[in-house]
Amino acid sequence: MERFDYKEAGHGLLLMAFLQRVINGGGRIDREMAVGRGRTDLTIEFAGETFVLELKLKRDSDSKEDGLDQISR
Repeated sequence: MERFDYKEAGHGLLLMAFLQRVINGGGRIDREMAVGRGRTDLTIEFAGETFVLELKLKRDSDSKEDGLDQISR
């Protein structure tokens, strides 16, 4: 995956496949097509609630802060 521009996409799709099995029939997962472009990666609607997931590969100490900043917009 290193040779592609969207290095987080494969990991996001794997997580999405796992989560789909968990919420199957009772919710919905929306995936952002432009991963890494300053938008939310996954939005999950389940049991009347909305959950936002921003996926980050651990590269440096700023990954967590960058993700929190991204979803707060």
